[in-house]
Amino acid sequence: MALAYQSFEVSNASEPQVNAINNAGQIAGHSNDRGFLLEPDGGVEFFAPPNAGSTLTWGLGDDGQAVGSFFTTPDFEPDGIAQGYIYNGTDFTIVNPFPQFPERSVELTGINNNGQISGYYLLPDFAGGTSFLLEGENFNVTNLDIEGSDRTLAWDINNAGKVVGQFRIPDVSNSAFIWENGNIIEEIEFPGARFTSANGIDNNDRIIGLLISDETEEFVNSFLWENGEFEEINFPGATNTFAKDINDDGVIIGDYNDQEGNTLGFRAVETGAEIEILDGETNIIDVNVRLDFDSTRVGTPTSKTLTIANTGDRPLILTDLNLPDGFSPVEPLPNNFNLAPENTVELAVQLDAETGGGFNGTLELIASDSEDNLFNFTSNIYGAVNGGRRNDTLVGSAVADALVARRGSDRIFGKGGDDNLQGRPGNDHLFGGGGDDILVGGTGRDRLNGGQGNDTLTGGASIDRFIFATNQEFASEDIGVDTITDFDLVRDLILLDRRTFNAIESEASIDDVFATVTTDAAAEIVEAAIVYNSNNGNLFYNANGVESGFGSGGQFAILENQPELSGENLFIRG
Repeated sequence: MALAYQSFEVSNASEPQVNAINNAGQIAGHSNDRGFLLEPDGGVEFFAPPNAGSTLTWGLGDDGQAVGSFFTTPDFEPDGIAQGYIYNGTDFTIVNPFPQFPERSVELTGINNNGQISGYYLLPDFAGGTSFLLEGENFNVTNLDIEGSDRTLAWDINNAGKVVGQFRIPDVSNSAFIWENGNIIEEIEFPGARFTSANGIDNNDRIIGLLISDETEEFVNSFLWENGEFEEINFPGATNTFAKDINDDGVIIGDYNDQEGNTLGFRAVETGAEIEILDGETNIIDVNVRLDFDSTRVGTPTSKTLTIANTGDRPLILTDLNLPDGFSPVEPLPNNFNLAPENTVELAVQLDAETGGGFNGTLELIASDSEDNLFNFTSNIYGAVNGGRRNDTLVGSAVADALVARRGSDRIFGKGGDDNLQGRPGNDHLFGGGGDDILVGGTGRDRLNGGQGNDTLTGGASIDRFIFATNQEFASEDIGVDTITDFDLVRDLILLDRRTFNAIESEASIDDVFATVTTDAAAEIVEAAIVYNSNNGNLFYNANGVESGFGSGGQFAILENQPELSGENLFIRG
């Protein structure tokens, strides 16, 4: 999807927070301790409830009613108590659905055409948070509870009564939600994000939200979620993009920080792309494909030549070509390149192959036309650089990699995705990382550690070590259940790290803690910590001894060839 972005200012407002848009095209937000309503023609009204020191405006109905909250103290002081309000263009209605709890700060965040209002309350010092739905003339309250969450913040509601927002489960997740008729019907997590929030929903169930990725950490980006698919929203050149809402016409609004740190509002609408970027006959903008460089060897760059075509009727100025690490233009595209209508320019991009591993990211190109529309075009790009004849270190990416080390004693790290790692000849170290990986040592004395996920481990010829270690206490989600396909009783070893299998005491030998059984049920109640079922090859960590179940342990491996395993085939380190 191609978006055309337009920046706008709100007259007499500094650092505007642009939060809501209705189907009439009106936009609401707040600035300078007041709420504002911005009309499509640019006219703006500022408002604040009586005796308000600071006013926030979060939601806007199709009839122009705004909802939000206000403090009687300025600057949102932590000891202040927020109160909810509805503003109909003339009068304010102060809403307090919890008069029996005067210490609660109430935020009203969305309103639909049926008069239903979404919101949440916070406890003193902004600790905790619970969302609610208000209905009827008496503002009857329905709580939106999520099991295990200590903070649930509802941000918007559509005409079908679907509420969206964000919830936090301590030490587990910060995710978005969709609520309907008393139930959470969808939990949303943007891939690779440590924080995901849903901030707006239209009547077509399209959702606008914010994310903070694990990679950028401090920078905020935004997304459109539709039918289970994500599309990133990034204002061209912005350091942070805060998309807040979408109306039924598909107009997305929000605010962004420019390179100087200023805050400005923006609109974004889907547009028929005025530009094509062709890999052969495939337009990598229009289709959800990856620009794939396949694989090469260290020291052997490989390239692709792309064709950029202006398919519109106005000249396009091409700027800010960005490529992820590991890729570069063979010849730089001149900045501010003027591409005339119905003309093309070629862009050769190479996978540098200076170091081994998997390389992925986003190719980004910004174009602007004579009407000051900005187009931010992106495409996923991927390439793999395999090892040569030396001792190589290959590091994968966040997506599925296929890495081959070839000759030498190599180290291969899969990182994220479902990777396929092959050591080939040499004494190799293979680390799967996240995902359900395939690790093949090949010829040589190899060490294989699948990491997270349910991995498939094949040692190959010679002496191999299958390692189970997470550098912390055993947790099934951190170690998975790995399949060892070719365990050799004479040559191979299973290495167990005592920090992970910490029920094994420091002075204990493997013979003291290993037992063989013939059923999985029996594995739960023997005294031994490491238990092998010789009938099916399942290998267990029994953390609680003879007590029922495995305690904090569980199954961690399957020996596919079901060898007659004994304590001599395992080693405890640490």
